[in-house]
Amino acid sequence: TMPDIDIDFEDTRRADVIEYVKNRYGERYVSLIIAYGTLAARAAVRDVAKAFSIEQNIVDKLCKMIDAKKSLKDNLVNASIVDFVKEQGLEKIYKISMRLEGIKKNTTVHAAGVVISSVPLNSIIPTFKTSEGLIAGYSMEYLEMMGLLKMDFLALSNLNVIHRAVDSIKRKDAKFDLNKIPLNDAKTYKLLSSGDTDNIFQFETPGMRNFIKKLDPENFDDLIAAVALFRPGPMKNIDEYIARRKGRIQVSYVHSDLKSILESTYGIIVYQEQIMQILSLMGGYSYAEADLIRRAMSKKKKEVMVEERERFIDRATKKGYEKRDCEEVYDLIVRFANYGFNKAHSVAYALIGYQMAYMKANYRDVYHVNTLNMNIGSNAKIKDVIEDAKNRGMRIVKPSIAKSDYQYKIENDSIILPLTAIKNISTSTSKVIIDNQPYVDYFDFFRKVYGKGINRGNLELLIKAGALDDFGVSRSTLLDNIDSAETYMELISTLDESLVEKPALVESQREDEDVSEIELFGFYISGHPASKYQDKKRIKLKDIGSWMNRRVEVVGLVEKLKVINTKKGEKMAFLNLNDETGTAEAVVFPKNNHLLNELVEGELSRLSCTVNKRDEKMQLVVEEILKLS
Repeated sequence: TMPDIDIDFEDTRRADVIEYVKNRYGERYVSLIIAYGTLAARAAVRDVAKAFSIEQNIVDKLCKMIDAKKSLKDNLVNASIVDFVKEQGLEKIYKISMRLEGIKKNTTVHAAGVVISSVPLNSIIPTFKTSEGLIAGYSMEYLEMMGLLKMDFLALSNLNVIHRAVDSIKRKDAKFDLNKIPLNDAKTYKLLSSGDTDNIFQFETPGMRNFIKKLDPENFDDLIAAVALFRPGPMKNIDEYIARRKGRIQVSYVHSDLKSILESTYGIIVYQEQIMQILSLMGGYSYAEADLIRRAMSKKKKEVMVEERERFIDRATKKGYEKRDCEEVYDLIVRFANYGFNKAHSVAYALIGYQMAYMKANYRDVYHVNTLNMNIGSNAKIKDVIEDAKNRGMRIVKPSIAKSDYQYKIENDSIILPLTAIKNISTSTSKVIIDNQPYVDYFDFFRKVYGKGINRGNLELLIKAGALDDFGVSRSTLLDNIDSAETYMELISTLDESLVEKPALVESQREDEDVSEIELFGFYISGHPASKYQDKKRIKLKDIGSWMNRRVEVVGLVEKLKVINTKKGEKMAFLNLNDETGTAEAVVFPKNNHLLNELVEGELSRLSCTVNKRDEKMQLVVEEILKLS
């Protein structure tokens, strides 16, 4: 088959690339690929039940029991489902649903696939046209079998961040060239080794941060290996890899000839290319043959694996290798082939991560601002970047009608938030304000913008958020003088402005209203409430990965508190915690459900928790609620 080629582009430019390819090779030679939506387990049950007019509440109960990650057949191991189906007389419904599960339900377009041909595609395969262009009527598996070139044009937002950051850096340093940055920059490796990898592609998850700190990378090869190792299969080798790399365990090879292939990864198979090299070296396979075998192994085709085992041993023994060594090597290959990672892919992703880390280490202010601008609209991401910037000593300035721009910007080592950072302040409202800058005073602001996309509601929001603080007047005074400003506006709209005396602001006797920053912005600007607690006992959420299977004390805001009943009818809960350094998932098991009365969404709590993993993700098991002080 043709090689599997994946290429990542900036997500805002993917459509441009597809258009370029069409223009370069011709519209009849390039197409997107058909894909199919299939009937999933729960959907099959619902559709069949509807056809048989089964009551909706019964269907809902059954669907809640079904594990969406398993097939309907596999769900029958759940005795509760079997009992419920029998009780409700749904045996026929369930049996038909099992037959229908997985059938093609609708057509769609493959998320990334593009076919490029040397002949008009409609002369060799069925095609059809949509608003998106020409679509291949065969799915990607059949296209590959025909020998057509299928490429994945993937969209990666991190490339947008890099592009914009480079543009910003070049405004400061015209000679900056991302392609010429050193791959041995000490500041970059210090940043990576410290786990300061928030918003760094491939290195930002809590698990990866913990791994990279243990690994303590010293060169680019270490980063390539890290990207390949931190995946569900190879993850099992992480501790041994680190121990071998740091000299705690002696590096060994099944056969000394493998040293030339596995030396860079300390005797451990990490990459798909290494499997192919071993098959070639010991078994005399061509690389084309070796790749076909690797694919068969990765898809667990037992008959091919058994047949090839004898062939490999036969070939290798004829080359002078001992049969015992051949058997051990082949078994090693089979074990790793299932999850070996493509090195070229790993190199590409490690390079993107390194470039982002380099800019964060050497041009932190520019990097933060560009990351913020790329994530406008994603409050969770914005919150993380803001907290990271504050932790690194950057000052965060609230939105201002005098200083804010359309996006986040840097001024005097501070990040100034855009007006759209205020909840419910739209881009069009922000544009009216920015287009009419500057403003002499409150009434001048009113005169220029009120009624032109600015109404009483969003004016009050702007005042409460501090966007009008530059006038040097209390927020309660500005709020109390809205009526006076409206009257002034009515007069100058009907009379010559020179004939109308501008009113004086009447100072309010009220204290300024204390409005939550979370309510106004969705994140903290002045400081997370957890940051007040800096005692030695407290472990910050970004560091919990270093405390696996141990008890820790954490302080965080409770979010997304979800209380559920177990099959035994006992209460338990899932929740998110956040502090000034990050977020973490937590769980309260039934044995500690008495704690649920003390957990309040939106409030700060100090918790004693055990750190463990659930589905390869870090999790806090809440054991006790402590006093905040």
